[in-house]
Amino acid sequence: MTKIYCFGNKDLEEDNIALKLADEFNNDTELTLKGFEFEKATNPDFFLNENFENKEIVIIDAVKGIDNIKIINNLDDLKETKTTTMHDFDLGNTLKLLKKLDKVKEVTIIGIPYGKELKKFDKESIKMILQSLGN
Repeated sequence: MTKIYCFGNKDLEEDNIALKLADEFNNDTELTLKGFEFEKATNPDFFLNENFENKEIVIIDAVKGIDNIKIINNLDDLKETKTTTMHDFDLGNTLKLLKKLDKVKEVTIIGIPYGKELKKFDKESIKMILQSLGN
């Protein structure tokens, strides 16, 4: 099974598209037969207690500042955010910390334009990207 983490804020329409995709993709026979499982995630804190055994993490998330679906493999490409307390830690900060602690080997983020409603073509593109990552 290849677990794909779908991040978002269920209370913000412009930021919950990955959570909706998790439901849709978990009901997609083609993807489930190929071994994909989509887990909804609303807070990156749980990553700190996970054991990834040096596996690749694959994430789908809404990303501000992009117009099209984008694959992000380099965590340095993520915008730096100021943190004063642990409450300020966002997904990017959490992933960078895990990488620094050697808890994860690779991270692939499939970025969806923030606030954009996905068309069938976009969803098919995401499916193709997932399948190209392999199981």
